[in-house]
Amino acid sequence: MVAAKYMGKKLDDIVFVGTKTLAWACRLENYGSSSNIGGVKDLNESSVRPISKADEVSKLLNHLLGIPAIDKDGNTVNPDDLYPKFPPLPNFLVITVMNINALVHPALSYGHFCDFDDKTPYKKKVYLYEDCSLRC
Repeated sequence: MVAAKYMGKKLDDIVFVGTKTLAWACRLENYGSSSNIGGVKDLNESSVRPISKADEVSKLLNHLLGIPAIDKDGNTVNPDDLYPKFPPLPNFLVITVMNINALVHPALSYGHFCDFDDKTPYKKKVYLYEDCSLRC
C-alpha cells in the first residue's frame, strides 16, 4: 500500500473504509439545485483496513447512514434493523473489482470532457448518462 510507505507507524492509527456503491438510489431532479432520493439500498458491502475493525465500522456506518424504520405507532425500530446494511468484505480488492462505477464513470466523464481546454468555462449542462455517446 502506497500510504504505508509515507505514513509508517502512523498508518496503524487510521481506519480506511470503502463501500461498494452509494447507500441511496439518487437521480437528478433539477440541474444544480436538487436531486431525488428514490430509495435506500438494503445492502451495501464495505471493505475495512485493518480488517479487525470491520464489525465496528459496519455498525458505525449502519448508525450514521441508516434510515430508521418507524412502526405503525411511530416508534423507531431497533437500531440493528437500520438500512442499508454494510457487511464487511475480506479486503479492498474485492470492492475494487466488483464496483462497475470505477470503470463506467471515468469513461463517461472522459467522453464528456476530453476536449475541455481547462481555461474556458464549461457552460453546457452535462447529464452523465443521458448525453452518453459512442465516444464515451
